[in-house]
Amino acid sequence: MTGEERMKLRLLPLSLLLLLLASLSACSYDMEIRGVQMQPYVPAPLPQLFDEAMATPRHDGVLLAGAQMLDITPYDRKAWLAGFGPGRKSRGVLDPVYAHILYLNDGRNATVLIALDIVGIMNPDVNRLRSLITAKYPHNIQVIATHNHQGPDTIGYWGPGLLIPVDRGVDQDWFDKTMQAIALSVNDAIRTAQPARLAFGDAMVDPRWSSNLWFDHDQGPKDDQLGVLRVETFDGKALATVINWACHAESLLHNNKISADFPGRFYKHCAAKGGGVGIFLANASGGMVTAYPCRWEQRKHYDLEKRIAWADQLGEYLYDTAAASVRDVPRVSGAKINLKHSSLAVPMRNPLFRVAADNGIIRTDDRGHDRKQFNTELNVLDLGPCTFAFVPGEPFPSLGKILKDAMPRSKPPFVVTLANDELAYMMTEEEWNDSHYRYERSMSCGREAGPLVTEALVALIKKGR
Repeated sequence: MTGEERMKLRLLPLSLLLLLLASLSACSYDMEIRGVQMQPYVPAPLPQLFDEAMATPRHDGVLLAGAQMLDITPYDRKAWLAGFGPGRKSRGVLDPVYAHILYLNDGRNATVLIALDIVGIMNPDVNRLRSLITAKYPHNIQVIATHNHQGPDTIGYWGPGLLIPVDRGVDQDWFDKTMQAIALSVNDAIRTAQPARLAFGDAMVDPRWSSNLWFDHDQGPKDDQLGVLRVETFDGKALATVINWACHAESLLHNNKISADFPGRFYKHCAAKGGGVGIFLANASGGMVTAYPCRWEQRKHYDLEKRIAWADQLGEYLYDTAAASVRDVPRVSGAKINLKHSSLAVPMRNPLFRVAADNGIIRTDDRGHDRKQFNTELNVLDLGPCTFAFVPGEPFPSLGKILKDAMPRSKPPFVVTLANDELAYMMTEEEWNDSHYRYERSMSCGREAGPLVTEALVALIKKGR
């Protein structure tokens, strides 16, 4: 999240925020849009094809892959938009938001990557989605947010309010329908899976596209590496193009129309140029790696029309760079899938988050009844020669580098953030004490979160490799 409200938050004492939140938490807000007919969510039993596929092992050494792209845009209603502070309602749709699904099965093991054009998704909701897909293998399903700031609120924090939320912002009817539709789309990916091979590549993104907001444009920590995975049939037709890059998806700033921001433009160019289903996975962009037009001194030069054009240019650039990186690399056939999982309890030191949880704005099912810690999860995927580390929050580039250094044989290493949880900003002890990051400290579980998650993930990466 960036914007003028960040500066306001820095100037407003946390105690005042908590007092205002507590006093207003009893207020009731009607999210119903007059004149719009909303069909109620009707739960339905879904066939769990993932479990059926896992129950039928193969020994042919062939990797099967299926990809789907599902439109999850709430066209029939307004929505609270996540990012830039609470109280922002949608006023139409600029471009759709999607669920991007990649199913991979090596004959003995399988996984599903689900990337959503939302700001984040909490672990209890991840587990709810998993339960619709599989009864036996929940941690084979990875649910990732692109950290898009123009999509519907899926956390609860961006509902009605001014500087802080006073009521939950999730449209539960839309969210329930979306969960069910995603599970059905996963089944479609499984049904349509076909023999595939992989191509891995990496490139350096021109540093002019992104910037660390708290430093001069050419200063400050950030990671410009672009990790690329192309999934294709044996005759070379692309099924999916996966990219991993560090930048907040917030280039449109306070636009009130739903959009997937610059990742949406990447998807468009990916499909138009033969790259199959585009999948954007955010790398470590905390503290505060963002789109160049978001810099304070640049905002006056970019009105909404120019921002949209800039996002389109970046989307095309990212696809072209990704495609070039894998054009001439050897293809990997018969890639094996190895999944590793562990649990972790992260201390919850943030009083604002605690009050939000106590008032039902942020739901903490399965987190621990005292809310003094959040139980989260860590996952690692070895896919052929590459390793994906799934981070349950928004790590700073410094932590992303530690994780990449732990994967020296992975070409390239994939650091996937906002994966299976949203535990906000994570940083080193030194960065916690750095005055540049006052805002990030206010939106963090606490100083222990970054070191704890990083240390546990490094141990998981090294386990059995």
